[in-house]
Amino acid sequence: MSTKIAIPQWAKDCRKEMIQRDMTMGDLAGSLGVSREYVSTILNARRITPEMAKRICEFLGVTYPEAG
Repeated sequence: MSTKIAIPQWAKDCRKEMIQRDMTMGDLAGSLGVSREYVSTILNARRITPEMAKRICEFLGVTYPEAG
């Protein structure tokens, strides 16, 4: 039995922007200096570190929601 993970809107927006730029996870990871697996883990909401999520959003020009 699998548990469906809710993907945050900012992650969906990042994927849309990646498609617009014809960019792969590997391209994004290389630009940020991290592994493709790490970027995938964050954008698929398996493990979200706010610092890296913000870096990804900033790089792609996507708004990351501020807490509070």
